[in-house]
Amino acid sequence: MRRIFVFIVGIFACTIAHAKDYEHHVLGYVLDYYSGENLGNITVRLLTADSVVLATDRTTNRGMKGCYNFTVKKVGKYIVEASAVGYEKAYVDFRLRSQREEFIYPENIRLKKKTHEIDEVVVTGTKLKMIYSGDTIIYNADAFKLPEGSMLDALVRQLPGARIDGKGRIYINGEFVESLLLNGRNFFSGNPKLALKNLPSYITSRIKVYRKDKVVGAGSKQLVMDVWLKKEYAKGYIGKNETGVGTQLRYKQKNMIVRFSDVSRLMGFINLNNLNDNQTVGYESEWEHGKPITGKQNTVVGGMMGQRFWDDLSYFSTENKLTGISSLKEVHTNRQTLTESGDVISDNHNSLEDKNMSVELAATVQLANMKKLKLKGVSLTVGMDYERKKQTTDDSLLTQQNGLLVNSRTVRGLGRQVKKSFFSELTLSKKIVANDYVVANVEFKYGHNRLHDFNQEHYPKPLAGSGDSRNTYHDGSGRNTSVKGRATYYYRWPRHEIAPYYIYEHRHNESDSYWYRLDRLKEADSLDIGMLPSDEELERVLDSHNSYTRKEVADNHTVGLSMTRSFETNNNIQIQLPVRLAYRQLDEQRVTNVCVERKAAFFEPNVSCKYSFDDKREDWHELKMKAQLESKMPSMSSLVGYSDDSDPLFVRVGNRNLKNIQSLDVKADYKTRQKKGHMVNVDLHYRTTRNAVINSYSLDPITGVTTYSTENVNGNWLAEGKVGTTLVLGKSQRLTVDNQLHYLYQQHVDKMLIGSDNSSYSHLCESTLSDVLKMNCKLHKNVHIGANAKVKWSHVADRDKMMSTINACDYSFGLSAIVDLPWQMQLNTDINDYFHRGYQYEQMNTSELIWNARLTKKIKKWLIAIEGYDILGKAQTRTFFVDSQGRTETTSNTITRYAMFSVSYNFHINPRRAHP
Repeated sequence: MRRIFVFIVGIFACTIAHAKDYEHHVLGYVLDYYSGENLGNITVRLLTADSVVLATDRTTNRGMKGCYNFTVKKVGKYIVEASAVGYEKAYVDFRLRSQREEFIYPENIRLKKKTHEIDEVVVTGTKLKMIYSGDTIIYNADAFKLPEGSMLDALVRQLPGARIDGKGRIYINGEFVESLLLNGRNFFSGNPKLALKNLPSYITSRIKVYRKDKVVGAGSKQLVMDVWLKKEYAKGYIGKNETGVGTQLRYKQKNMIVRFSDVSRLMGFINLNNLNDNQTVGYESEWEHGKPITGKQNTVVGGMMGQRFWDDLSYFSTENKLTGISSLKEVHTNRQTLTESGDVISDNHNSLEDKNMSVELAATVQLANMKKLKLKGVSLTVGMDYERKKQTTDDSLLTQQNGLLVNSRTVRGLGRQVKKSFFSELTLSKKIVANDYVVANVEFKYGHNRLHDFNQEHYPKPLAGSGDSRNTYHDGSGRNTSVKGRATYYYRWPRHEIAPYYIYEHRHNESDSYWYRLDRLKEADSLDIGMLPSDEELERVLDSHNSYTRKEVADNHTVGLSMTRSFETNNNIQIQLPVRLAYRQLDEQRVTNVCVERKAAFFEPNVSCKYSFDDKREDWHELKMKAQLESKMPSMSSLVGYSDDSDPLFVRVGNRNLKNIQSLDVKADYKTRQKKGHMVNVDLHYRTTRNAVINSYSLDPITGVTTYSTENVNGNWLAEGKVGTTLVLGKSQRLTVDNQLHYLYQQHVDKMLIGSDNSSYSHLCESTLSDVLKMNCKLHKNVHIGANAKVKWSHVADRDKMMSTINACDYSFGLSAIVDLPWQMQLNTDINDYFHRGYQYEQMNTSELIWNARLTKKIKKWLIAIEGYDILGKAQTRTFFVDSQGRTETTSNTITRYAMFSVSYNFHINPRRAHP
């Protein structure tokens, strides 16, 4: 061991000694102050701290546009000066602290145009949709045709290679965008959904997609989307008021106002509607991703956000939001469960009326370069959430096997729940010596919830020889606390990094669950749902068998070492070697005391590498590969060997002998961006799981009781591949073609118990092939059309021949158009035909022809609109799910055909300029 230590120290010493004459690269960018555009052919000079000129360069005009490159050899302070005709000079300083620093990245230099210059001449011509600058994608917002009154989300959906999912998350070429910026600075918490729904698209000049440091000094990068405003909107007030009324008593009222300045932002918004909130006409022939939202809901949302900047990395931000939603969901579920003695068919109708009110408050302070405290960066976030929910439920269940009734149930329920939580996060980044950093992060969360559930249940099918009617009351509460801390030391020298780290996680959860059988009271018949007797009488009908108090503690200590070898600026290989010591304990008091604890040591290495380059044609390529081993314990409640029959038709039994779960993930991603604008991304993924935890299934045909017991199985794995292609065709990029192909193959293993003795394993193999094709074309400056086609084919086969093969297919195709008409009018329309075939539940095999249209008239700052949603009245919602125990087909209610008339007013107020 001593020899190994001396050998490592010797290598470090030789490396540092060799680095004394190493040339250190200074890489930076010059940008336009307002638009954020990378500026080429800008004169840049490298100066000493005493303003002595050392070197002169010009920023590149292609490839990594706006980039300059200097080399320095001596430790010390330096200045970079940028100048150009028509711009004011700008400076940025940096410091080379150690010979071990290979690359120095000064802050971006932003040039302001001189105020006495005459107005620049605007030359109209072809507007390109997108260009590349190295690994940065720059989209020109003015090149995309949008419906009048569109918000930012409509623009992002049109970007070649971009996709927004149902939760508002943005993906570019299949890669998740972690944060959203506005003019190069964080937009509040970086929450994309907030900006997408509340910022109008017309204020956007360009959108840049690139990688940025997550934490100063950490070296880790995140993909960000940077939205740059047009110069005239970068300062002042922007507002919108929209009012709409429609058939079927539909309405909407949206108000938004934003104030921008060089040092602050302020936003307020209100949204009231009964349109399922985010259903708007979409240019891509879709209304919110091609399917309506489940249920019908009324929404009230209001919020106030504010930011104050001291520099690009230092700011204060606060976000406050109030949401109220009332909804009605009616769901019909048909479930086929596979058994050797005959398939079990369950038919369930559920009606849920939900009223929900929530308050979210958060504030963040981030400070950079705190020289007095010798800190590179500090970030503190605190917040709290409050949620109150009330639910009313009507549920009916009918189960049959081989055409014979097994069980049935009707339930009427009433529930109330209150949740409160508090969270905080502190991150510190400190430069120690040379190019070394220490980054520490601490997260704290506390939550408390309380619920009251009432259920009146009736079981017409005899249970154990007799009928059963129940009136139950469930009183539950929970408190959970979690603390997570991480400290990492980054030791760097040219093209190498070693980062030892330590992570500590602690979770403490306490819960109380008391069940009462109100039907056992003498006056049970006189108690309506939601009514309670005296406390003394309530204690006499406590269901002690299913009531419990529980305390669960989890501790994780992780010690790891991360090693990175860089080959060029953006190419590296990284190896992480973490060892995690895990401890979990569960104390549960039911009829008897139960204590379950488990200790384990997990070795979870992962290896990743990245290689990117520009070829001779200036096309950009990137290949990333990653392999990771993960381990986890099963839930502690599943380790309790106890039978829970609080629901008499579905009994759950734990298993003390469950093993720990281990999974291996292997991923490979390839991306290329061609100079012509074409993009291709290929993603491959393989996962195998050892000791997967399943709920084995047992049905007693006499009593109608289903019993689920936990068990480990092997043989679960999946393999998937995705190929995304984006083509931007024509010299003026008039035609955009986007195609996303996805194939998934997975094997599920499960266990079925037949009667009391026989058991068998099922091996279900599922193949899913889907393809999404979208095309947008500019036929004329006043006519833009779109087309799309989608197909999803599912093939499900049982290797043990316990079920018949399923071949289900969902496919659709459609057209859309935006047409500018005379008198400042615009028509936006789309029509799609959706087909569903191959489902065993015949009502699922349907088709829907969905036609939407919107006609607008612009009068100065006013916009008058008439729109029709689902003009033919065919909208439906449906889902299809298959696992190793069978298949589930679901249909739900949703908003159907309506027409709406709306009027919106947009305003913009520029600040008064001082006279020179």
